Amino acid sequence: MIGQILYAVTIPVRAFLICGLASAGLLAAAHLFERVGGLAPCALCLDQREVHWVALGVFVLVRGFIVLTNSTRALTIGLVLMVLVFGYSTWLSGYHAGVEWKWWPGPETCSATTDLSGPINPLDALDDTVVPCTEAAWRLFGISMAGYNFLASLGLMLLAGIGAWRSR
Repeated sequence: MIGQILYAVTIPVRAFLICGLASAGLLAAAHLFERVGGLAPCALCLDQREVHWVALGVFVLVRGFIVLTNSTRALTIGLVLMVLVFGYSTWLSGYHAGVEWKWWPGPETCSATTDLSGPINPLDALDDTVVPCTEAAWRLFGISMAGYNFLASLGLMLLAGIGAWRSR
């Protein structure tokens, strides 16, 4: 049963569709957590969103090219691009989860610093609301949103990789 499901979802066209829809769903969830749940994103959270926007862009562009040309090669290239995008997303979200668990330091953009030695610019006050990357805003079963993004991105990278291999 599970083998049949895995075989069905790794059909290249389906794998590509799942990758595109999953990125759209992950972006929608992130924006709902922010807008409805009131959880402000940190700098690494925003970086992770950008990666999913890239995946969605790859999906739209390659899908449009496939519709216009009916090219199976374009599908293979699109899946390989998805492997690269989701590979980077896996690394980035894993890095963010490690920062949250304090396994390694985060980037300087993840901590608020105020320099009072020079002239004060009122627009700089907007930068003082930096959300730290070291604290998970939300966890379910001990896993943060970065952790779930890691798991989703890893699964999507594997799905795209298997789909690309099957489409060759």
